Amino acid sequence: MAIARDPLDNGYVKSLARPEANITGVSNTVSTEIIGKRMQLLGEMLPDRPVIGLIWNPKSEGLAGLVAFAEQVAKSVGNQTISLPLQGPEELQGVLEKAVEDHVGALLVMPDPVEFDHRREIIDFTVANRIPAMHPYPEEAEEGALAAYGSSLSDEYRRPAYYVDKILKGVAPADLPVLQPTKFEFVINLKTAKTLDLTVPPGLLAIADEVIE
Repeated sequence: MAIARDPLDNGYVKSLARPEANITGVSNTVSTEIIGKRMQLLGEMLPDRPVIGLIWNPKSEGLAGLVAFAEQVAKSVGNQTISLPLQGPEELQGVLEKAVEDHVGALLVMPDPVEFDHRREIIDFTVANRIPAMHPYPEEAEEGALAAYGSSLSDEYRRPAYYVDKILKGVAPADLPVLQPTKFEFVINLKTAKTLDLTVPPGLLAIADEVIE
């Protein structure tokens, strides 16, 4: 498996350290710490925009709890969140228009296949409507989103090849622990910031893993 969401909770494996099943690979389980970090970075980047919209898919396993945590984090620092759920690509345009109607100051895009498959529409809409957005994958900032914090999907998809090699050489999947992301990248797109007429604090530029100019 590659980039599997919550393989333990979904019953794919009995434990991450020892799957005890005929399946193993890479998990991309999103923790509350990651969500908290994205909220923190978004708040530091946009201190004068206290209303944050949360784009998320209620059908996506585990996201409801992460959204609730994001709401708690925002509340703890005096910010307001607006839930913007979508259950499929056919709802995306309406959700984005609702973000404009609700006057959100920024968006936190939660990780989900629908979101990633339609990242181009989200990026184009938010930039056109001057809504700063924090995305979950570095690749999205490289494609034009203002910022992203998370593990690189391209890197994570390369990792299963190592396990494929081992399994083809006779190692049992049950004996190979489920891999989890070990590297998280913070990427800022200054081209997009300029388009949005935003000034990114120097402190954030200093800690970013990549600044696109």
